[in-house]
Amino acid sequence: MADMNGKMEVVALRISAEAMEDRDMLQDLICAAFNNAMEKIREEINREMGSMIPGGIQGLSGIPGLNIP
Repeated sequence: MADMNGKMEVVALRISAEAMEDRDMLQDLICAAFNNAMEKIREEINREMGSMIPGGIQGLSGIPGLNIP
């Protein structure tokens, strides 16, 4: 499991003992942990922006040149 702060910096990484026995699985788990942490940050940013902008951040997707995932 990976924890990230609002600056998108990894602040903690937890690896189970079982994962240490299988290198491929460990690599997959680390990737999944980072992706999960990034998704949580995106959700939080969207939630925060949604309270400030009518229609939320998704409402900005129609602005030319603005790429919002």
